[in-house]
Amino acid sequence: MDEQDRAFEALSQWKTTIRPIEQLNARIESELSLRHSLCISGYEVLYLLASRRGKTPLTEICKHIDRSQPRVSRLIGQLEERGMVDRYRTASDGRAYQLAITRKGRRALQASASTLLGILSEEDAPARHLTAERLSALWQTLSSPATVQTEQGQAGEA
Repeated sequence: MDEQDRAFEALSQWKTTIRPIEQLNARIESELSLRHSLCISGYEVLYLLASRRGKTPLTEICKHIDRSQPRVSRLIGQLEERGMVDRYRTASDGRAYQLAITRKGRRALQASASTLLGILSEEDAPARHLTAERLSALWQTLSSPATVQTEQGQAGEA
């Protein structure tokens, strides 16, 4: 088996491994949207705000949910339009915002938590098929002697 064959095999194994996760993620996104007008990131924002007392700086939210500031700002705008969060300008910097969850946001968070747990605990959830054996096969392909030698040869050429 040459390098291209091994690369194709590794890619095929990787796609087989992540496909159930992608399917589960798409289902979660769909159900949260249909039932609660939320996306996964919106759930994360509401959870973060609910877990804190008082107002939370926008920069703190970006850090904790690992999204860019422009993306989080758009999301906050949507949550604010739906009445799930309140946005306040900071006194020290007129450009910066602090956020707080509203009662409506808390209700949406609670309801969406039940939806999430229901989906993730289903017996036939696609990610249940993600096994240690699949991951092991993928890592075996990636760490086969020929792959390791090729990587070492490329490192020596650099």
